[in-house]
Amino acid sequence: MDNISEIVGQLEVKLQSLLFKFNNLNEEKQVLLDKQHMLKETIEQQKRLIRELEEQNKLIKVAKTISVQHKDPEITRAMINELVREIDKCMALLNE
Repeated sequence: MDNISEIVGQLEVKLQSLLFKFNNLNEEKQVLLDKQHMLKETIEQQKRLIRELEEQNKLIKVAKTISVQHKDPEITRAMINELVREIDKCMALLNE
């Protein structure tokens, strides 16, 4: 009978140890999941920033190209209007 009590006691100690480890791992998992979520949000913010900066860069390049090629504001305005019309055509084609 003492042998069974001893075995049960050892099992209880091991079970308590396993429960403690399980709880610690669950807490660690939650911390890691929170960190992962934060990192994903940071990545998305960085991607948005990159897209915005790429768009600004394109606009600056177009503006520099136009301003260097033509000093006359009327010609520049006409070129911009033509670019806008081309963009509108492209958008219409995409919407079809």
